[in-house]
Amino acid sequence: MLIKIIIGAVVILAVAVVMFWLGTSHRKRTAEKEIGSAEDEAKRIINESIKSAESKKREMLVEAGEEIQKLLYSDNAAGRITDDTEEKAVKIADKICGL
Repeated sequence: MLIKIIIGAVVILAVAVVMFWLGTSHRKRTAEKEIGSAEDEAKRIINESIKSAESKKREMLVEAGEEIQKLLYSDNAAGRITDDTEEKAVKIADKICGL
């Protein structure tokens, strides 16, 4: 009778160890999948932000170029390009280069 109890206890202990190992392995795999998914999402967000920033930069460059052309054209149409106009154009160009 004592041997049956000891064998039963050993079997229960062995099953508990195996189940603990399986549970730990499953938890680890699940966590790794979630981390991988989060990393992929972070990369997607960063790439999307970079594309958006580049698009905004191009848009600002076009607007600045148009502003310089308007400024120079309006003063040149009157037959004059003043130092003030040149200074404004230089400031706008500096802003463009700073982007």
